[in-house]
Amino acid sequence: MLKNELKSLWSNKFLVIVMIAIIAIPTIYTTIFLGSMWDPYGEVDHLPVAIVNNDKAVDYDGKTLNVGKELIENLRTNDSLDFNFVDADQAQAGLKNGTYYMVITIPEDFSYNASTLMDENPKKMELKYDTNPGTNYIASKMSETAVSKIRTSVAEKVTKQYTETVFDQLGTIGDGFDDAVDATDKMSDGIDKLSDGNSKIKKNLNKLASSSLTFKDGAETLNVGLKTYTDGVSTVNSGASQLKTGISTLANGTSTLANGATKLKNGSATLNKGVNTYTNGVGQVYSGTKQLVANNTTLNNGVETLSSGVKTLKSGSNSILTGLQTMSTTLGNSLTEENTKKLNTLYGGITTVNNGLQQLNTEVQKIDVSQVNTLVGSVKTSMTSVGTDATKAGTKLAKVSDSMSTDIEAAITAFASSDAFKSLSPADQGKVLDELKSSFGPSKFPTTAENLANVGTDLQNVGKTLTGLQSSLESADLSALSSVGTLKEKVQTLATGGNTVLTNCDSVIKQQQTGLQTVKDALDREGKTADKMGLIQGMKAVSAGLDQVDTGINSKSGLKAGVKTYTGAVETLHKGVTTLNSNSKALKEGSGQLSSGLSTLTAKIPTLTSGVTKLNQGATKLADGTNKLVANNSKLLSGVSQLSDGATKISDGSGKLADASGTLGKGLTTLNDGNTKLNDALKDGSQEIKDKKTTNKTYKMFASPVKAVKTEATSVDNNGNAMAAYMMGVGLWVACIAFTIMYPLLKPAGKVKNSVSWFLSKYAVGVTIAAAMAAFMVYMLKWVLGFNPASFGKTLGMAMLAAIAFMSMFYFFNLIMGKVGSFILLVFMVLQLGGSAGTYPLELSGSFYHKIHPFMPFTYSVDAFRSTIASGVSLATPIKVFVGIFVVFSILTYFVFAFKTKHAINEEGEYVEGTVLE
Repeated sequence: MLKNELKSLWSNKFLVIVMIAIIAIPTIYTTIFLGSMWDPYGEVDHLPVAIVNNDKAVDYDGKTLNVGKELIENLRTNDSLDFNFVDADQAQAGLKNGTYYMVITIPEDFSYNASTLMDENPKKMELKYDTNPGTNYIASKMSETAVSKIRTSVAEKVTKQYTETVFDQLGTIGDGFDDAVDATDKMSDGIDKLSDGNSKIKKNLNKLASSSLTFKDGAETLNVGLKTYTDGVSTVNSGASQLKTGISTLANGTSTLANGATKLKNGSATLNKGVNTYTNGVGQVYSGTKQLVANNTTLNNGVETLSSGVKTLKSGSNSILTGLQTMSTTLGNSLTEENTKKLNTLYGGITTVNNGLQQLNTEVQKIDVSQVNTLVGSVKTSMTSVGTDATKAGTKLAKVSDSMSTDIEAAITAFASSDAFKSLSPADQGKVLDELKSSFGPSKFPTTAENLANVGTDLQNVGKTLTGLQSSLESADLSALSSVGTLKEKVQTLATGGNTVLTNCDSVIKQQQTGLQTVKDALDREGKTADKMGLIQGMKAVSAGLDQVDTGINSKSGLKAGVKTYTGAVETLHKGVTTLNSNSKALKEGSGQLSSGLSTLTAKIPTLTSGVTKLNQGATKLADGTNKLVANNSKLLSGVSQLSDGATKISDGSGKLADASGTLGKGLTTLNDGNTKLNDALKDGSQEIKDKKTTNKTYKMFASPVKAVKTEATSVDNNGNAMAAYMMGVGLWVACIAFTIMYPLLKPAGKVKNSVSWFLSKYAVGVTIAAAMAAFMVYMLKWVLGFNPASFGKTLGMAMLAAIAFMSMFYFFNLIMGKVGSFILLVFMVLQLGGSAGTYPLELSGSFYHKIHPFMPFTYSVDAFRSTIASGVSLATPIKVFVGIFVVFSILTYFVFAFKTKHAINEEGEYVEGTVLE
């Protein structure tokens, strides 16, 4: 049956193409998907990152520290990422639109913070970076790894800088040790001198102790005599104190008197000068206020005149405004649609007249002497009609011309006769009239008025001529046919003149309408600035301004009320100043008398003061002397007692000092020993520091003392090789789904002899396709993407074993459940994608995935492929699992075929569809 199955498959070209496509499915899955991420970590130098350097250099220990600039220079030669050096605005814009995956900003205090390590509060160097995970999360994480490396690099450089500084300071410390050695030598000399001096002090202290006892006896005899002396001194002191008090009081009084008299004298002179200045000023103020009072009436009258003038001007401006509004209304009434229609009718009548003249000329030119009698009647009628129309049209045009000029002149004359206009000054009147005439006078449209008048006169003359001709025809002697030639010439002239009149009339009418509209626009125009306002709007603005001026003059707090208040205050001030001015003379005389008397008093005081001062000085000296004697009485008595007690204490203290001096001598000996040891140690330390030689390697060791040594238990070339372990299982699983859907899993290719042959014929095709698609997938990964597993043979074998195991599962589920079985296994694949730990370690997933992990076939395919790709763990477990899956589901599938053989195969060995398990 296997031969028949293969023959049937080969004969179905469509099914052969489907099988080839199914074999290619795992290859398509793996090569396309893995190709997009084959070596992303090897391409990170294409990952764009923006660098913004705002750092400012600082001075550190006499050197320029510019960490930001050094970092930029290093990054320019660093190809770990695609570094772009831009400004802050460009960087942020690029981060938002996805141009850059990260923005690294070096702040302006970067170098400054690096120099604060030795400060009391050192500041950390902040390297700021911004990412936009929404653009690409993985790219942002890759960029963050680069930031960590940059941070480490900066830390090493800064530490190296500090290390160099510290070692420089150690050299300075060595010099300090030398200075300390010199100091200890000097200390040793000083200690020797202290020891010699202490020996002498001890010897003399012993002498002092023995001499103090003799001194004590003499002090006791002195104490008795001093008691009598102190009693007498106290009596003398009492009298001297009373004398001093009286004389001191007298002296104080004369001093105060002298000071007061001098101040009075100086003050009276200042007062006298001030009074003169004051009286002169009062006189000036009096003259000024008198003049102000005299001007009060003129000022009040001027304000009244100003108020009256403003009101008159306001009334005049209102009248002008009314006149301008009337003129605008009149012009508006003249420019009505009805008047326009009349002008159009007039133009139509003139056109009719001209048409009649042209017709008359045509008829006259056709006159034949032989037909004169016949035509005379019609010519009379035509000439009568045309003459009448021409005369009427001429009269109307003349009236229009006269009316237009007359109306404008009448409006200007009426305005010049108004009270408002007359209230203006002659100069203002002249300006207003010139403005009106220049805007609306005949000079604005002289051609229009003149043309209207000329056209009217021409039409009237035409009418008269035609009437004369008509009369001539009536009285003519028809025998005088020789006048026909003259008639033709005159009619021809009339026809030519009619065309001219018609053309001029059209131009004149249009000029009149345009001119009147221009005048009305000049009156009614609206604007925000003075040069764009019309006359009516401008006059309204003038009227409003006059209202504000009038309010400012006549309101309660206006100019008129203020002037009234001012003049009242001036009169009150003038009255007060008049009173002051009348008293100025008496004030000056009194001030002079006061100054003269005080000068006499001041001249006598020095003699008095001198005598009292001498007396006071003598009393003071006497009192001071007796006070000192009394004050010292107790001290003398106490001193004698203290001399006696002190002699005893001196004797005792001298003995103790002598003992202490012996102790001090021992301490000085110990100090000298310690100083010698310190001297030796400082010499050794100084020499050791000088012997230490530092190099650039020493500084680098301090900056980066730890070196990480990486050892890989297994080796994976790149991300694509690592992800292949996951994606190969997915591709094989999807291909098995496609096979079980597209291939007839149960229908035999011929008669069924037994269940075994039927099972093997069908099952062998599935197993073969599974092995073929696994092999094709592995080889294509190698050839297309450069797939390089540690053991290619084991990888190929595990791929074929996994594919056969997957196929056995799908065959069984599709046999018993049909397409539902494929759907269930498709859902099961989704669970495997999460539970097999194919992308991230299982420890990073939730507890649910931990529980399902051991039961997922993908778990073992991923482990197996990882082992063969990286030469890792043993393949024993995955092989056992896949062999177990294949054996179990193959047996189950055979049972299905055996069951079908009994219930779905008839006696002829043919398969009957629609039976059990169908």
